[in-house]
Amino acid sequence: MDSFFVGLLASLIGSVAWYFALRKGNEIYNKCFVFDKIVGVYDHKSVKGEPIENYSVIEFEPPNILSIKTRSKDKTKNDWDGTVVMDEYRPRTGEGTFEYLERESLGKIFIQIMDDKEIFVRSTHLETANTKKVAYFMEPQGKL
Repeated sequence: MDSFFVGLLASLIGSVAWYFALRKGNEIYNKCFVFDKIVGVYDHKSVKGEPIENYSVIEFEPPNILSIKTRSKDKTKNDWDGTVVMDEYRPRTGEGTFEYLERESLGKIFIQIMDDKEIFVRSTHLETANTKKVAYFMEPQGKL
């Protein structure tokens, strides 16, 4: 009877240890192989490949948060800061919110990391009764 409880206790301890090992392993994989590779400065371009006068700085906050600061090169008051929570089950996708710095306006942002490290962005601006949807690419320019 005692060996049954010892076996049960050992199984529970092993299961908990295995769970935490997998969880930590997933976090390390995402940090080293997914998120650290996309930290940096990005220029924007339209879906058709035409340059847009904005750039973004992306930083990683463990375990799965991307901080995005976008600034306009032509000072058109399109500067915004956003936070994207990356999906644990689809690690190359994420969604979050952003807020313009110079006006009271919020929006939702969805991103997908492409194989060539470009980032596809879909944003919905919630500043008017008619929501404005925008799609563009962020193209990597270098590390921070």
